Amino acid sequence: MVGIILIFLEICILPSTAQNIEKSYQSTLRGKMLNARESGPGNLPPTFGTPIPINGSTNNPQNFNWSIPINDPEGDAFSWIIKCSNGLTSSGTNALNGTKSLGLTVTNSTTYKVWVNATDPIGSGQYTRGWFTFSTSASMPPSLPVINGSASGKVGVSYYYNFVAIDPNGDDVYYRIDWDDGSPITNWIGPYDSGQAMIVSHTFSNIGVLTIKCQAKDSYDLMSNWGTLDVTMPKSYNKPLLIFWEQLFQRHPNAFPLLWHLRG
Repeated sequence: MVGIILIFLEICILPSTAQNIEKSYQSTLRGKMLNARESGPGNLPPTFGTPIPINGSTNNPQNFNWSIPINDPEGDAFSWIIKCSNGLTSSGTNALNGTKSLGLTVTNSTTYKVWVNATDPIGSGQYTRGWFTFSTSASMPPSLPVINGSASGKVGVSYYYNFVAIDPNGDDVYYRIDWDDGSPITNWIGPYDSGQAMIVSHTFSNIGVLTIKCQAKDSYDLMSNWGTLDVTMPKSYNKPLLIFWEQLFQRHPNAFPLLWHLRG
């Protein structure tokens, strides 16, 4: 009787148990393969290209766009942010592959750091971070001012003169003028854009050869040398006075015989 029961268990129960064990094993195996695919290199975070200007660059201007290519290997939409150490930032969400940029206004002779972060939240969910540096060019004074206008004239008559200087860093320019006729040197006039002409009128009060002088400075008070222009101011005769004497001679022709003789 015991032998019959053992044979029944072997035929009916053991194959069913074996099938359950095999199914459980296959299910576990499939789970391990799925987990391996999810945690593998199938989805990667965004990557950075070479920035413009390049990392560690020098002699950059005061105004420019700092940019960097950001690309997701799978083409997933991503979020990004660019931040400069001067506090300026630029960012975007649901962005596609391409170049991202930050408009900068910076100071001369300074080194700056730029941080970049990017993540694809619906892809890898990981962050890519990097930082870069650049330096700006040293500040230089404006060029020698060029003065254009009349090189001769008369005392008591107003004349216009143009003054222009160029700042190598693109800074705003201010001017002051010494007219060389006894009037005081002007206060600083400006600001003007680099290369923009300043037009000023002046009435000279002294006769002779005078030297107009002009000096320029930039926003950082770096000053140029004095530009010059020589002008000649002869005597200005008073026409009303001449008319008076002419009328007097006509009314009294015999009153000034000597003067009439000299007049011819």
